Amino acid sequence: MERVVSKKRTYVQYEPQPTADEVLTLCRLYCCQKADDGEYRRRVSWLQCVPPGGKSVAVVEYLGKPGSGKPHGSSAQPTSNYVRTPAATMQPLQRVDERVHDKGSCKAVYDELVEDMDVEDAP
Repeated sequence: MERVVSKKRTYVQYEPQPTADEVLTLCRLYCCQKADDGEYRRRVSWLQCVPPGGKSVAVVEYLGKPGSGKPHGSSAQPTSNYVRTPAATMQPLQRVDERVHDKGSCKAVYDELVEDMDVEDAP
């Protein structure tokens, strides 16, 4: 058992000692979002060894107020939101090695693929 005496942690043994199946170990994970300067934190707690017949459960706690975040990547326009390129656009790019050799750049290949797509499917 842990106690604080004169601002120092001291450990005192239990008498009698509990058996191994009576001891529960609580694990915790702390993290904060980089974009929020540590103001918005998450704490996850779970039992390391679940007792027989018990359920494996984790408790996730969010502390603080979430911020607005920062722009994604090297965005030149910090006021616009990041929009992910659809998978339908990215799949043809998986075979881009031969096309880059012919076109000269990845951007040229990407532009060609976007032009070939239907207007409703284009990003």
